[in-house]
Amino acid sequence: MHTSTRKLLTLLALTTSFVGLGTGLETLLPSQSAQAEGWVLFGPSRDTTLDYDLINERPNARSVTLRLFMPAQDVASTELQVNYPDAYIGLLRPELVRVYNRRSRQEIPLQEATNDAESGSLRFTFKDPVAAGVPLELRVVGLTNPSRPSIYRLQARLLGTEANPLFRYVGQWLVTIGVS
Repeated sequence: MHTSTRKLLTLLALTTSFVGLGTGLETLLPSQSAQAEGWVLFGPSRDTTLDYDLINERPNARSVTLRLFMPAQDVASTELQVNYPDAYIGLLRPELVRVYNRRSRQEIPLQEATNDAESGSLRFTFKDPVAAGVPLELRVVGLTNPSRPSIYRLQARLLGTEANPLFRYVGQWLVTIGVS
């Protein structure tokens, strides 16, 4: 068998096996990728991956501090939403989270902090709007890591102060737990 024929048959076999996987390898539009859950095989551009700091990456580790960093945005914001996967249900709670101005290191006062475990969403309403150009840090203190080693995707969205505000996708944190 010629090399080109062998390559074609291999490509067809791979394509057929990928098609059998279903939604795992479908192409997502940017608006859809912000809503997708699970593993990130081919995600949005690298610019949307946000930095974080986690000292203890062991599964089930207790009293962990997780610091999630957000770059400065070009609009003022009144609310922050963090979407998290099922593995963090019951672990990631609003009373564990503080929001800081990374530049001044001052805590940003919150009017309200809520958790919707059904949709996997934390929402933080700021007492006063956070000005444009302010980088943020979410500091989660006393967190227990999920029990399974994996890469977990948390997503950030901000609600602006414009007349008809919509949540703006800021980016995602790919938090690694127990994966070498």
